Amino acid sequence: MIGAAAARLVLPGDVIYLDAGSTSERVAWTLSRNRTPGVVILTPAINVSARLCNVKEYRIIQLAGQVQNHTMGATGPLATKMLEGLQVNKAFLGANGVDLDVGITNISIEEVELKRRVLEISSEKLILVDSSKLNRISFAKICDIEGIDVLITDNAWGSRGVQANFFDALKARGVETLFAEVKVMEGVER
Repeated sequence: MIGAAAARLVLPGDVIYLDAGSTSERVAWTLSRNRTPGVVILTPAINVSARLCNVKEYRIIQLAGQVQNHTMGATGPLATKMLEGLQVNKAFLGANGVDLDVGITNISIEEVELKRRVLEISSEKLILVDSSKLNRISFAKICDIEGIDVLITDNAWGSRGVQANFFDALKARGVETLFAEVKVMEGVER
């Protein structure tokens, strides 16, 4: 799954940003079991912090701000200000839309400013989305396609009407795609 695929990219000594949202919560769940040593995790998500704060191998830095009900993540000027002077190796960000022309978009304008700032302080920029969000445009733009390094999505893209040339276009723009396996049991994706 997408969360597990993303968690496998976290290496000993990494400093990462783990966004708020359901996919990030799955990354945190996998990280809580992996216990990769010496990892610093910066997150706006109180559920991510709660999941990981008792893992002795990790140092958790919780961003402050107004907490969004739908993501359990802090947003606003306080969260953005806390990023001043910081750098992360990898930023794992969620999004609501990935479109080749418009770029990476999100439904919450409150979250977009924080996501933009995180991209500025990150060496490697990874977007985590299920394939239902491909070829989709949401409310507020986070960045152009060229503003990310890696897209992690599921392997059910064909059943959702996404064509293979979508991924060829990403590659041509310098974006690597990693596919996580989706298991379908009795019509329910897992």
